[in-house]
Amino acid sequence: MPHVRSLALLSALPTLAPPVSVARQTPTAELGVWTAASVGNSQLLGGTRDRSVVQVGLRFARLLVAGHAASLFYFADALPVQLFRQPAYTRCFADGVEQRCQEGRETVYGVGLNPIGLKLELFSRGRWRPFVASSAGILISARPVPVDSIGGTRFNFALDAQAGLSYYSSSSRRSITVGYKYLHISNGDISRFNPGLDVHMLFAGYSWSR
Repeated sequence: MPHVRSLALLSALPTLAPPVSVARQTPTAELGVWTAASVGNSQLLGGTRDRSVVQVGLRFARLLVAGHAASLFYFADALPVQLFRQPAYTRCFADGVEQRCQEGRETVYGVGLNPIGLKLELFSRGRWRPFVASSAGILISARPVPVDSIGGTRFNFALDAQAGLSYYSSSSRRSITVGYKYLHISNGDISRFNPGLDVHMLFAGYSWSR
């Protein structure tokens, strides 16, 4: 019965073929570039106001835990560009005593490294993926920030909290990210003068994944 055998073989093909997954894969590693700009100041932890910050960063991320509902990533950021816009101070004298008096504004260049970062990404199989994240690191500036005055430091610590949304390509190998970041900068009391700075920032980035 050749026809019967042929029909039986055709009916068995779907079970012999490997299953096709329609779910998008969570990337195991990621390289990206991003930029952020401050849109306001706060004084939750820091004491200074009237400052602005612009950052340009490079990111490496690695998947730690993958799941259908959420995935956890480790990431590290290198910041080759950080620009601080702040009041400028010059030497002045009052009653014969040398002081620092505010005179105009200045832009201070800095670099940074955030080696400690964690990101929790939700809906890991979809193209739209909201996330929350946090990172910590250090920054070094050409002049003291956030106050360029006696006791100010060129070395500071940085800590942030983030929330945003990523949109992935159909292959999950490319993504665009936008979000909000609360950034705190402090010298950690390595100097007697620790003014601190808190800024609200908006950021956007592009990533390549595998």
